[in-house]
Amino acid sequence: MRKESKWVYAVLFMAVLLLAAGNSSTVYAKSNTSKTVSISAKELSLTKGQSAALSVKNNRKKVKWASSDKKVASVNGKGKIKALKRGTAVVTAAVGKKKYKCSVTVSDKKANVLIVYFSTTGTTKSAAKKIQKDTNGTLIRLQPQKAYTKNYRKLLDVAMDEQESDMRPALATTIKNIKQYDTILLGFPIWHGQAPRIISTFLESYDLSGKTIVPFCTSHSSGIGSSAANLHALCPDREECSHSYQSRVTLAPTCMAEGETAYTCIHCGRSYTEKIPKSAHKFRTNTVKAGMVKDGHITEKCTVCGKDGNKKTIAAVKFIRLSKTSYTYNGKMRKPSVTVTDRDEKRLKEGTDYTVSYPASSKNAGIYTIKVQFRGNYSGIEKTSFQITPKGTAIAGVSAKKKGFTVKWKKQKKQTDGYEIAFSTSSKFPKKKTEIINIKGNVKASKTVSKLKAKKKYYIRIRTYKAVKAEGEQNKIYSGWSKPKTVKTKK
Repeated sequence: MRKESKWVYAVLFMAVLLLAAGNSSTVYAKSNTSKTVSISAKELSLTKGQSAALSVKNNRKKVKWASSDKKVASVNGKGKIKALKRGTAVVTAAVGKKKYKCSVTVSDKKANVLIVYFSTTGTTKSAAKKIQKDTNGTLIRLQPQKAYTKNYRKLLDVAMDEQESDMRPALATTIKNIKQYDTILLGFPIWHGQAPRIISTFLESYDLSGKTIVPFCTSHSSGIGSSAANLHALCPDREECSHSYQSRVTLAPTCMAEGETAYTCIHCGRSYTEKIPKSAHKFRTNTVKAGMVKDGHITEKCTVCGKDGNKKTIAAVKFIRLSKTSYTYNGKMRKPSVTVTDRDEKRLKEGTDYTVSYPASSKNAGIYTIKVQFRGNYSGIEKTSFQITPKGTAIAGVSAKKKGFTVKWKKQKKQTDGYEIAFSTSSKFPKKKTEIINIKGNVKASKTVSKLKAKKKYYIRIRTYKAVKAEGEQNKIYSGWSKPKTVKTKK
């Protein structure tokens, strides 16, 4: 019975490092693209007498190198390691207070390495040569009996034909002493996500029992696809894979359907799938703002399946109240507070639901407008007003006259344009029994009224007024009425 062959699917890290600066093609390999400081390798396997170089990436500070066992592996000040005897040592790179470690394993026997590669454009050839430099292995190029075209587009068509027909192109290369090698590094370009079929020819042409096969590949655009699994299947006596799975979401879940995750072994290509539960609804919120009359509402609708979510009513604004709507002139600024409530008597929040704009100056007698600008879940602009009335006056005295009377009052010159005198035979001053006399100007302080009924009792009161303009209209604003005085006319 033949010994089982070991199949390790990996892409050599050294290949991508060496190719990055000199070729536009992509080498698929694990690489650290992070800008963080790190050591170039965390593990090294060397044979006695072999050397290797370590470095600290993304570092500009001084590095201090040390070995935990100098008899096993020594390291100089530049990070160069020399394997001295069988065993394990830890090489430490100290950068300031931080330390970065690499485990070095030294063996006595040097493994025989064969590097076999196939290349049409030279990219894989370049990678193979650089790998040989690091491994000191034997380099052999696979040549087909029938040469491939050098036209890239035509080569793609040839590659597709070979894959679809599962062709085995004949080899012109013969490796006579392949049995002496323990490890074979197998290099090839990726064609349409697969290894060229000439690689299949090579694997099927030799007895590779007991050998460790490590593929490496280069590609201009496509990924490695299922090439690992396909090549692994060509080794009938391969070791049973321990499997190391990578996951990929092949179907994203929605609120309507489950999703799917695919797991693929990076070594042998074995795969399986798992269901992903349905996702939550992706609701989009739509707001119709409330106003002074009409309610608003907030609704939710799923952008995927159209399902309706929660619905919330925004009650319409009902009242805008001022803490005070009328002031008496005192020479100081007046500024009433504003309270806004909805139809449910819920108080709205200033700054969140509305803002208030006051007039620049509200000190003199006049009518002043306050603007309430709604925001958030409310829309519209509403106006309300308050007034500052002129200061009132009082009757200083009343004297009876023949069928009349003379009334005197205290002058009120500030913020006053005139006076109104009301007299009536009733203390309640009903409209039908009351007469009003207008006194223009604020200079006069007395008025004689005649042609009244003799020996009749009259009630007299007075107030001030101010002519103002508000919202484009002329208005009069009045002070409160003074306390009434009585007088009985003479015969």
